[in-house]
Amino acid sequence: MSSSWGRFMLVLGLLTGISSVCAADVVFTPYSIDTAFDGPAGVYACDVDGDGDNDVLGAAANANQIAWWRNDGGDPLVWTRFLIADAFGGAIFVYGGDVDGDLRMDVLGAGWSRNQIAWWRNNGGDPITWTKQAIMSGFTQAHEVYACDLDRDGDTDVLGAGAGNNTIAWWRNDGGNPIVWTSQVLSSTFGGARSVRAADLDGDLDMDVVGAALTDNELTWWRNDGGSPIVWTEITITNTFSGSHMVRTCDMDLDGDTDLLAAAYSADEITWWRNDGGNPVVWTKQIISSTFDSAVTACPSDIDGDGDVDVLGAGQNANDIAWWSNDGGAPIVWTMHMLDDNFGGVWPAYAADLNGDTKTDILAGGNSADEIRWWRNDALSGVFTPGDGAAQAAGNRLYQNSPNPFSPTTAIRFDLAHTSRVHLAVYDVRGRLVKTLINGGRQAGANWIEWDGSDNRGAAAPPGLYFSRIATEGFQATRPLILVR
Repeated sequence: MSSSWGRFMLVLGLLTGISSVCAADVVFTPYSIDTAFDGPAGVYACDVDGDGDNDVLGAAANANQIAWWRNDGGDPLVWTRFLIADAFGGAIFVYGGDVDGDLRMDVLGAGWSRNQIAWWRNNGGDPITWTKQAIMSGFTQAHEVYACDLDRDGDTDVLGAGAGNNTIAWWRNDGGNPIVWTSQVLSSTFGGARSVRAADLDGDLDMDVVGAALTDNELTWWRNDGGSPIVWTEITITNTFSGSHMVRTCDMDLDGDTDLLAAAYSADEITWWRNDGGNPVVWTKQIISSTFDSAVTACPSDIDGDGDVDVLGAGQNANDIAWWSNDGGAPIVWTMHMLDDNFGGVWPAYAADLNGDTKTDILAGGNSADEIRWWRNDALSGVFTPGDGAAQAAGNRLYQNSPNPFSPTTAIRFDLAHTSRVHLAVYDVRGRLVKTLINGGRQAGANWIEWDGSDNRGAAAPPGLYFSRIATEGFQATRPLILVR
C-alpha cells in the first residue's frame, strides 16, 4: 500500500467514520412506494424537484405511463405520486437529466409500442408541470434511452437503443426552443438492440458508445474517431453472450480505466469485462453469476460502503433481486446476497441513497406485481457514519450528492453557519485530486455546486467511486460519489 493511499484512507476514516465492512452487516428493510403501477419496466432515482433528496421515476409498460414519486421524508419515507405522461405506449425505460440546461431535472423515456424516444421538460411549479417533445418517432420498439454530452460541446445529447429496428443511434442537441435534434445512426444491424451507454473506453478523452444486442448475443463498442459528424469504428467484444440485455460502464476494479458490467437474459449471467488497454482494447471476461435466472438488470454501486464496487441484479423469471459484494482479490471474489426471491417479475433496479443517511438503498420494480419497492439499508452501527456528524460546527453540513449514482452531472449541496472561505473538491479512491469545485468565499446558508464528471483538465473522469470533501473554518466532511456512464 502506497504511503499516499494509506494517508488518504486514514484521513477519510477520521472524517467519515467509514470502517472495515462485512457484507453480512448490511441488512435491508423493504417498503412499498406504489402497489398499483401497472407493469413497471423502468426505475430511476434523482432529485426531480430540486429539494436536496432523491425522488423516484418510473415507467409502466402496461399502463403506458411515466410517473414520479416525490420523496416527502419521514420514517419510513412518505411518497407522493405525480403523473408525467399517461399515453406513452409501452413505456419501458425512464431516465433523468438536465436536457435543456436550465438546471432543472428533465425526464427522458423510451416507448416500446409508441416506437418513440421522448423527453419531458421540467417547467417547475408546485406541482411540477411538464412539456413533452418527441426526439425520434418511428424508432421501432424503443427500449432504452441515455443522456450525456457525447460530442463534448457543453450540452446534453441523447442515445437510444431500438430493438425492432436493430438500431443504436444518437441525437445531437443543437439547441433552440424547442430543441433541434440531429440524428446519427451508429448501427442498424445490431440484432434486437436492448441497451446503450457512453464512456471513454480507450482513454483518448472522447466518448465512446457500448451496446447490448439480445438476439445477436452481442456486446459491442463503437470507438469515437472524432470528426463532424463523428466517425465510429464498430468493435465486437463478444457475440456469445446469450440474450445480452443490459450493459453498464464503471471502473469495476478501480484501476483507472472503464470496465463493463452486463446481464444476459438467456445465459442467466451477470458478468463483467475488465479493460486491459491496448489498441483496440482487450477485454477479459469474469462471470459474477452464471445461475441468475433470466438476468435482465446489472447495476454497479458501492452497496456495503467499503470503498469498492458491488453489483445489483434482477432476475425476472425467478423473481429474484440480489446483490453481490466485491470481496477483493485478483480475480475479484463475489458473494451473492438475496434481497427477495419472490418479487413478482422483477425487472428494473437501481441503487441510490433514498433517505439521506449516506447508505446505499435499493430500488426496484416488479413487472407482474405492479409494484415499485425500495429496500432501506440498515447497516449495523459503526458503518457508513456520515461525515457531518456530531463533531461538525453548528449549522455546517455537506449533503449527499444527488443523484447518486449519477451520470453525467450531479448536484452537491452544503450549508454554512457563517459566510466563510470554502474548499470543496473531488478526489479519487487513491486520494488524488480530480476536480476543485470551490476555492473561495461563500455566503452563509444553503449553497449548491454541480460536478459534471470532468477533471481539472476538462477531460471526463472514468466511471467509478469518488469522494467529495469540504473544508472550512472548524468543519470538514466527506461523502462518497458513484460516477457511471
